Amino acid sequence: MNDPIPNDLAAAVEGLLYPSETDAPLIPFRWKRGKRSAVESAIANSKERSPVETIPFDTFFEPLLRSTDAERFATLKRLLQDRLQDLAVVRVGSPRVTIYVIGRQGHYWAGVWTESVET
Repeated sequence: MNDPIPNDLAAAVEGLLYPSETDAPLIPFRWKRGKRSAVESAIANSKERSPVETIPFDTFFEPLLRSTDAERFATLKRLLQDRLQDLAVVRVGSPRVTIYVIGRQGHYWAGVWTESVET
């Protein structure tokens, strides 16, 4: 990718795993925004369609900032806050949940996604 946002995100999440029953990598993305909201875009790009839950950006990062990778998650959080607007966290599915940390960048949605197994 030639765009600095996904490249910076890729560097920030390289080797970083989201802790759950099956620790999963965080994967950067960038999608054309069009007329879809962040939630609609997340659902459209997810294998699942429901249930859908949005949680505050800071709430998502609270437990991660107390993890063994706290410093790396803090770096990721700052990068997302510095580069993207209207940040949200959208969770789609159950018990396998796809999590999108998504924000607006001009005519695009960008951020990272991961999966979590929650039984």
